[in-house]
This record gives sequence, C-alpha cells and structure tokens, in this order.
Amino acid sequence: MPGPSHGCEAASARPVGGSTEEEGALMSTDVAAVDRTLAMIWTEVLGEDAGSGEVTFFEAGGESISATLMVSRIEDELDVRLEVGDIFEEDPDLSGLRRLVTAGAGNHRDS
Repeated sequence: MPGPSHGCEAASARPVGGSTEEEGALMSTDVAAVDRTLAMIWTEVLGEDAGSGEVTFFEAGGESISATLMVSRIEDELDVRLEVGDIFEEDPDLSGLRRLVTAGAGNHRDS
C-alpha cells in the first residue's frame, strides 16, 4: 500500500532508471515538486519558526528525533534513502537538504 502523499506529487520524484549516468538523478521536470515536498517536510518537522529554510537544521532547533522524522518522511514521500548521520554531518539548510536528496536519489529504500 502506498504511503501518504500529503497532497504532493512526490511520488513522481523517483530516480530515473536506465544508464549509470542517469542513475541517482532526479527528473528535471520534477524539481519543483521535490522542492515543494522538501519545504513542506522541513516546516512540518522543524516548525514554522524554521522560516524559509535559510537557517540550518540545528539553528532551526533540529535534534535527533527531528532528524529521524525528516529522514523517514523523505524516504516515504520521495523514495530516497538518507542516513540520519547525513543530517548531523551536513547541518543543512533547505537548499543543502535538496542537495543531499539529489545526491541520494539513487539510494532506494529497498536497496
């Protein structure tokens, strides 16, 4: 059974299959959908005080439970596997989180 979509077309942001060169790249037409989904997850996990995403995860009050929840939501909604440690190591702002998701796009939950 598919997971909740929370009103976004996040399922279409799955990595492109095919050549090794394409593996791990999000479809360019889905960048806006991915950005909307990440912004929604960022705000729902870190709260409205996280603002536009210009503050880093820790500056926005993120902690281990927030990182775990964020990684779980990204896996459920974008089918991209990240490690909680990625959040701790990078302390990303919203655009940094997008880079992590893009880099991890070849890592499916079932890989």
